[in-house]
Amino acid sequence: MLIHGVDMVLVMVTDTARSVAWYRDVLELPVRFHHGDFAILETGDIPLALHGGAEAGAGAPQGRGTIAVLRVEDYAEAKATLESRGCTFVFENETPQARFGTLLDPDGNPLQILSRKPSAQA
Repeated sequence: MLIHGVDMVLVMVTDTARSVAWYRDVLELPVRFHHGDFAILETGDIPLALHGGAEAGAGAPQGRGTIAVLRVEDYAEAKATLESRGCTFVFENETPQARFGTLLDPDGNPLQILSRKPSAQA
C-alpha cells in the first residue's frame, strides 16, 4: 500500500503566533511543538499543524486553506510512483525529522506526502 495514513492536517496561516494563541486559548488544544512559523497542536489521533506564510486575503490553494499530509513509508519511492501516474510536485523539503513534498489534485488542491525519518518515528 502506498499511503499508510494521515500524518497531520496542515493549516496555512498569516500569523503563526496569533493563530497558536487562538487555537490554544479558544479551542483549548495543547501545543506539542512551536518553533518559528510552524506549530503542532494535539487533537487526538491526528495532530493539527499551523504553518505561517499565507498571504492575507489569498484563497486556497494559493497560500491558504487546509492541506492533508499523507504518510508514506519511503518518500522517494512514493514520489516516483505518483509522478509515474501524472502527478507534479510543486514543493519539496527535508528536515532532520522528515522528507515531504506537495502535489496538486485535479482541482488544484494541495496535498502533501511525508516520510518520517527512523529517528523521528515517535
